[in-house]
Amino acid sequence: MELQAREQDFSAVGISVAVIGPDTADSFERTFSQRHLGFIGLPDPSHEVLERLGQPVAWWTMGRMPAALAVDSLGEVVWSHRGRFPWDLPNWDALIAAVDGRS
Repeated sequence: MELQAREQDFSAVGISVAVIGPDTADSFERTFSQRHLGFIGLPDPSHEVLERLGQPVAWWTMGRMPAALAVDSLGEVVWSHRGRFPWDLPNWDALIAAVDGRS
């Protein structure tokens, strides 16, 4: 998981990562425990948060597309990525540069 591999890079510029997913709390707990993830995890099985954040859904994959937001301490979105395909992953270097440039 590239996100996990970049955890130190994120911390270096003051980024805290929260992962929001459509899974149940039990599934999140199991995954985070097995993978030793140091992120905040928010299960959203009702998809309420994911829909409010505008995470795209693709009918042809029956699933959600990759999405990422960077929100500053004032609650302003300073960077975002909303993938159009399952393989359209966020560019973490662009996120780090955007956040680091605001420091």
